Amino acid sequence: MYLRMVCLLAFAATAWAHEDPATTSAAPKPSRVVNTLMTQSFDGLPGHVAQILTVEYGPGYEAGSHTHPGSLYGYVLEGSFTTEVDGQPLTTYSKGQTFYEPPGAVHRVSRNASATAPLKLLIFIVGEEGKPVASPVKP
Repeated sequence: MYLRMVCLLAFAATAWAHEDPATTSAAPKPSRVVNTLMTQSFDGLPGHVAQILTVEYGPGYEAGSHTHPGSLYGYVLEGSFTTEVDGQPLTTYSKGQTFYEPPGAVHRVSRNASATAPLKLLIFIVGEEGKPVASPVKP
């Protein structure tokens, strides 16, 4: 009986130490979520649309270099946003602050300034109809 108990405990310890990776949850990867709240033809500017979006960056998330097809106006709803757009210095914006990005400028840095807290932005952009809100820039 004693030997059986020792064997069962040894087996249980070995099984626990070698968990199946498919059943263990890995640390979540930083992510980005974009939600389009509204898209509307822009009065007085044929072929253009205005869009209102929320953009959420998980802790530690950093987007690759990209451009926007039109004027972009941003407002930080939660967290802190570090950004660098050609012609502008590297800047960190906090909750309640606003920022602007000119059309076509290369957005070289776009990251959540925090490794532990989420970031949420409210974005208003006016661009050409049919073009994506952001396009990657190849290095």
